[in-house]
Amino acid sequence: MTFRFLTGLAVALAFAACANDEASLIAIEAESEHVTLSTSTFQAQSRSVALQSVLGNNVRCYLGQVVDPETGTTVRAEFATQFAVSEGYEFPSADRMQLADDGLPVATNAEVRLYFTDFYGTSRAPMKVDVFELDAQNPMSETVVYKTDADLASLCPEGAQPLVRKSFSATDYTVNDEARADADYYHNVCINLPADYATRMLRKYYERPQNYANSFEFVRNVCPGFYFRLTAGDGTMIYVDVAVLNLNFQYRDENGQWASGQSRFSATPEVIQANRFSTDAERMAQLVEQTEYTYLKSPAGIATRIQLPINEICSPQHENDTISRAYIALQRFSSGDPQTGVARLSAPESVLLVREKDADAFFAGTRNVDNRTAYVAQFDNTYNSYAFTNIARMITLIRDERATGIAATGLSAADWEAQNPGWDCVYVIPVEVTTNANNEITGVSHDMRMTSARLIGGDQPLHISVTYSQFQ
Repeated sequence: MTFRFLTGLAVALAFAACANDEASLIAIEAESEHVTLSTSTFQAQSRSVALQSVLGNNVRCYLGQVVDPETGTTVRAEFATQFAVSEGYEFPSADRMQLADDGLPVATNAEVRLYFTDFYGTSRAPMKVDVFELDAQNPMSETVVYKTDADLASLCPEGAQPLVRKSFSATDYTVNDEARADADYYHNVCINLPADYATRMLRKYYERPQNYANSFEFVRNVCPGFYFRLTAGDGTMIYVDVAVLNLNFQYRDENGQWASGQSRFSATPEVIQANRFSTDAERMAQLVEQTEYTYLKSPAGIATRIQLPINEICSPQHENDTISRAYIALQRFSSGDPQTGVARLSAPESVLLVREKDADAFFAGTRNVDNRTAYVAQFDNTYNSYAFTNIARMITLIRDERATGIAATGLSAADWEAQNPGWDCVYVIPVEVTTNANNEITGVSHDMRMTSARLIGGDQPLHISVTYSQFQ
């Protein structure tokens, strides 16, 4: 069937038609530009893949232990972090500071606050954490890849004892109800550090102001950071937006009156943060082996692998066509278990579609969301799905790489494909996306919140709708 319309309307109708008839090939001729558009639907195969360990850096840190309601297994989260200092930081001169009996400046106290807006589990569960100082002689390094199975205890000096032990819950009952209900209240876990540790930090400045000149000096000469190790408790995992180290002191102001001062050092992207997660690998493997559907699961859990039908999409029949659009949607099953009624976890808010061969490089920071090698989609509550509206550029890139590789090696198509396993495969991975004021993506990292989604796939093929353009 052929219709004659303006080009824009013709494209829109082609896109709408492709979702409804897998077997049809609908030709629409755009008379004004002499372009023929046709749409076909192809099948793609998918399966679950385990993410044994991923990069442990994230937009936030995680602390706690909970039971996964889908698997009944325990998920445990701990982290280590450094703290950043502003360039050229200065304290008041020593003659204005409160002094100890030895005549040297003394701190009032120091504390670490773990600020969070969200958590998983119950707000009342009692938890316990030990805080260890990291090894200043062997600080966390940007040249080291810290994954979610890293041994964070190895970042501390051998035989180190905790600086402090802290009991906490997601709701801080030492703060009254009225204060917690205030719109400006920011939930946090406050961990008081030993007084002598606070004074030692302060005196490092007066011994050598350069120690506070920048984060590099600060980490190596003042505070290398801390490891937060969970020692007891079950039922809560807090999602730490930012960890802040406060150093409090007394000094004389310009009028000679005693005043309270505070130096604040935050765990920012400028310094290194590393998360560690532990769960039941055997149980995760059982989920991966299921073929009725595929999974998206975090933290550091399961991704969905899709084998794109590149050879079918780019068959000789279409060798002179341009791929204008390629649409694929991943449909989620119901969020509740139909047999037990057990509530499922929330679906990941965002997912990344990235080529299998590029996945590690992407999270290492050498790739970005360019809508060619990587795409991002948000979960659509209305349609209960993730939709990638146009991955045509990725399909074209893979097609061209295959052709170039075959020509360069002199191999047959079958031999080249055998030597390049996964050449036509992509991963769909739960991620957290950060944006700027213009809604432009500024960062993508592994989602490490408690999320899960079962997707149609596995034994049931996925469908990709492809629109071709042919210029007359």
